[in-house]
Amino acid sequence: MIADSSALLEQLVQDAVYSAFNSAGQRCSALRVLFVQQEIADKTIDMLMGAMQELSVGNPGVYKNDIGPVIDPAALASLITHLENNCSIRRNYSISYP
Repeated sequence: MIADSSALLEQLVQDAVYSAFNSAGQRCSALRVLFVQQEIADKTIDMLMGAMQELSVGNPGVYKNDIGPVIDPAALASLITHLENNCSIRRNYSISYP
């Protein structure tokens, strides 16, 4: 997902969280990367972190839960590996164009 500084941050965060975490992020269309302009990056990250802290993980048959379990032990292992390799928040990236 790509968003510029004209994005409504509340809508951006809502859409990003839904896309990334609906179906425990196991859909082929799940959000994997979010690119935002530097001017809105810090505020967006803060809002995303707040929104993610509000999510409830558990049995998907229980209405209050937002995220269900991953599909199998291999998917869980993949998530754990990702977390171990990428545990810090990345805020500043620069992309050079030819």
